[in-house]
Order: sequence, then C-alpha cells, then structure tokens
Amino acid sequence: MNRDNGLQPERTNLAWTRTTLSSAACFLFLLHVAVRQGWGLAVVPAVCTAAATATLVALGRDRGLVASRPLVLALVGVLVAVACVSALPLVLHDPR
Repeated sequence: MNRDNGLQPERTNLAWTRTTLSSAACFLFLLHVAVRQGWGLAVVPAVCTAAATATLVALGRDRGLVASRPLVLALVGVLVAVACVSALPLVLHDPR
C-alpha cells in the first residue's frame, strides 16, 4: 500500500508555485534594471519575463493545459531563453 499517494499532487503544486514566484522575482529585477538604464532595449528581457510569468500563472491554474498543450510549455521556454540572452549584456554591463 502506497502511503504517500496524496503527497505527489501537493509537491507538484508547490513546485509550480515556486517556479512562478521565481519568475516574478526575475521580472521585478529586470524591470528595475530597465528603469535604471532608461528603458530602451533593457525593456526586452522584462517583457519576456512578464509574459513567461503570466503564462506560468495560467498554467498553474489549469494543470490540464500542460498535458493537452505542450506547445505552451515550449512558449515559456522560448520566452525564458530570449529573456536570458537579452539580459546578459544588461547584467554584465560595467557602468564604470
């Protein structure tokens, strides 16, 4: 008899919550960087991260969407990749 049968959905829910909160924190950081650097191209990673966060919130509310539409997860992956690549010059920029 499997004693932890009910724990797997709870762990999955907590993982989705942590991922969404991490994405939101990254969005706030990149928004802060964009504001400090006068917007411009610095807004690109912030917008990509905001879109990824919004998609993760939608996925967190409807788990069936993940199973029925794997392209949605691919979209999140692309948004995160674009955000990371476009944020590299902003984060590595030395203002001295």
